[in-house]
Amino acid sequence: MVLEPDGHPGRRRLRRLALVGVLAWVVFALAWWRVTQLQAQVGRPVLAALAACAVLVFSVTSWWVAHNRRIYREKGPRRGIPSGEYDYSVDRLGRGVELLPPDIRADEVVLEVTAVGTKSYRAAER
Repeated sequence: MVLEPDGHPGRRRLRRLALVGVLAWVVFALAWWRVTQLQAQVGRPVLAALAACAVLVFSVTSWWVAHNRRIYREKGPRRGIPSGEYDYSVDRLGRGVELLPPDIRADEVVLEVTAVGTKSYRAAER
């Protein structure tokens, strides 16, 4: 993919994608026009429902694209994976947590909760 100096995809690529989208809708419409020309058992209610579904899909897709573009304008491009800094010494309720030492690997872990509410994770004894 060719990026412009500002990091966005090239305008030529975006125009090409838009053309592909329009052509897909034209092929869709032509296929259903062909069905009606073959005297298939497709009446006005079926065609109206099909047109309504096509308009709905197009509308939702357009809204989603606009929504994502608005997010991009507000936040800017992603620069990397967001940091997941979390204090694992307490749980979500604020209770203390004692974890296994980092050098111990265990297939089975036992969770114990003390009377004061501190949780401890330790390797199960075999």
